Amino acid sequence: MGLSLASDAAEHRQKTHQVAACRTQTSDHIFKVCPDWKMQQRILWVEVQKETKRWKRRWMVRDLLADERCGQAALDFLFSTVVGRLQQYAIRARKHITTLRRARPEIAIKVRWCPAPKGVSGNEEADRWAKIGAGKPGTRGVEHHVPLPRSLANLKRDISEKKWAEARQWAGSRTSKAKYRLPRSQRPDGTVAGSTKRLASRFYQLKTGHCLTGQYLHWTKRRPTPQCWWCQDRSQTRDHLFKVCPRWRLQQKTLWAEVR
Repeated sequence: MGLSLASDAAEHRQKTHQVAACRTQTSDHIFKVCPDWKMQQRILWVEVQKETKRWKRRWMVRDLLADERCGQAALDFLFSTVVGRLQQYAIRARKHITTLRRARPEIAIKVRWCPAPKGVSGNEEADRWAKIGAGKPGTRGVEHHVPLPRSLANLKRDISEKKWAEARQWAGSRTSKAKYRLPRSQRPDGTVAGSTKRLASRFYQLKTGHCLTGQYLHWTKRRPTPQCWWCQDRSQTRDHLFKVCPRWRLQQKTLWAEVR
């Protein structure tokens, strides 16, 4: 892949100060819409279309960067534009490449996309050593004499494992293995539990006192007085509705006949 020289970085910085600021600068805006990078965008999406047969309106940038087929085109775009934090690494790489080209012009330099360590021997070896570094602190190094230093990931994992082990021990010392069983007095009524949800909810509202009675609505300041709206009695309570209110004489008679 042909790369421009690192001296272009200064021109990029000057250009960004001269350009009018866009309202919202997102990755999709930079890769598709921003007028400062029309040429680079055209080259990018032509390469993407060649590789995937899909045009840019069918792509999200996150999907583009995750697709191995578009890796080379994405790298070319990053090396030729100013796109935030990633650009600092691109500029550094271009400087090192320029220095190496001047010192060794016969060397051919290629930048390749390595999305995963699978199939790349160098990356697999680095991944293996990273796992060793995050492993047990007693693991030996290449010389088999000096133990490897503990990585930050290993220290964090060790702290987390010890913390959760202590938490489980603390919880186990304060709980019994015997299963908790509700006493008979606290078990739900099977008749109510087998009824409809609407009927059961009204039953438990009446049982707890949080039902639509004049007394409760007055207590919650939803009515000015606790007066019964059926018979105009001074206070509409549960006892009043179940025993005294003339509006429900027939239902009261049936209820108390069943109770007896």
